[in-house]
Amino acid sequence: MNKENLKRDLALVREKSPLVHNITNYVAMNFSANALLALGASPVMAHAVEEMDDMVGIASALVINIGTLDAEWVRGMLAAGRAAHRMGKPIVLDPVGAGATPYRTETAWQIIRECHPTIIRGNASEIMALVNADIKSKGVDSSQSSDDAVESAKQLAGTTGAVVVISGATDYITDGSRVETVGNGSPLMTLVTAMGCTATSVVGAFAGVNPDAFEAALHGMAVMGVCGERAVAQKSTPGSLLTHFVDALYEITPEQLAEQVVATPSNHRAKWSSTAFEAVADTMRSIEQYAFIQEMLAGTLPQEQFVRYLQQDKIYLKEYSRDLYAVADMMADKAEGDFFRATAKEGMESENAMQAMLSERFGIHGEALPVATTLRYTRFLRHYTDTLDVPVVLAAVLPCYWVYNEVGKYLVAQHISPDNPYKEWIQTYGSPEMDEATNYVVGLIDRLAENCTPEKQALMRRVFAEGCALELEFFMIGGKLIEN
Repeated sequence: MNKENLKRDLALVREKSPLVHNITNYVAMNFSANALLALGASPVMAHAVEEMDDMVGIASALVINIGTLDAEWVRGMLAAGRAAHRMGKPIVLDPVGAGATPYRTETAWQIIRECHPTIIRGNASEIMALVNADIKSKGVDSSQSSDDAVESAKQLAGTTGAVVVISGATDYITDGSRVETVGNGSPLMTLVTAMGCTATSVVGAFAGVNPDAFEAALHGMAVMGVCGERAVAQKSTPGSLLTHFVDALYEITPEQLAEQVVATPSNHRAKWSSTAFEAVADTMRSIEQYAFIQEMLAGTLPQEQFVRYLQQDKIYLKEYSRDLYAVADMMADKAEGDFFRATAKEGMESENAMQAMLSERFGIHGEALPVATTLRYTRFLRHYTDTLDVPVVLAAVLPCYWVYNEVGKYLVAQHISPDNPYKEWIQTYGSPEMDEATNYVVGLIDRLAENCTPEKQALMRRVFAEGCALELEFFMIGGKLIEN
């Protein structure tokens, strides 16, 4: 992504205030209109067939959204789309719910055939349903990951001549040959009605000032993702997100947008780890804000809570060591196998030494019985190691490396008092050695993922996310969430 062009286009939207003609659904009208106004564009919501030629004539871009279909609205959509195509105006189509019913899918294709949209934006299921009739969506929600739909999007772009946008944890933009991604956003955005429809309208605003459809789509999705993140940073609840999102559209400067956007170069797909880590960003934030972690940092964590956690961690680590030896035996490369054997042996020796020292300090004697969370996590690991599917197995064992390393680095970056009773625990997980081991595993998974199918990569992400959620549960053994 050319960030200078991104800044230029946001400035142009505010300077030219392009009129975006939206034929959109009842649910999205108010939110989309307010979002466009906050961004600097001018919205109009009109669907009467009698005024389509006149309205399209004064508009900078046309947005067609099939969310709340009826026959009369379809007549208006087709009339507006034909007029826009005839006049050379950009058309952005949102095939809401394509795949949910034959009528929706057929209507979307009728608009594509007769109106020749410039840009098609949808979620993964909608895009895949336009290519494969056997794909079913669950209403307006996606049942697929955006990563799974890239090949379908490229095929759709090649068939229609449109730029295709897939919204998801990672947004993909393709013209059939080029593929770029936007990695900004938050899972909370999926809990706000009409956020996807608003993305289509925002893309329409950028198409109204930039004749390069690929760049306009990329820039529109960048604004959505970055402003979504800025809104979530204000308060992480769906109700307030709507208000903060509109505020973010109004307040963001071109410089802030260019600084915060996370995008990959053309023809380069994000590494598996990048999309996997993005998908669990909220889980990681919850872990860092957990009372157990914050009180450990302050040195105020009640001793009995740490003891409870430490006893369960000892049980878990014994099983985790067994799993790492199993991983070592699966490695075809001797050096990779040796790494996991060394990690299992040396890591456990280091962990055991720390555990022994802390046990003596806190007077821990005897063995505890595993609680439900510990059993659930160890069974999760054993289930996947028993499959012998190396990329998936590594995705299952990665959370223990990555989460503890991220927590350790986060804590070490804060001020730790010399008399903090938990400083050894903090320093162990925030050490350069832990960082080096984690980076090795991440690099190995990324290399293996390059040769995996999109379906296998998606499974790996799901397994990794489940492991991270179990890590959060494990910390709950020793504390409770801080109230926001």
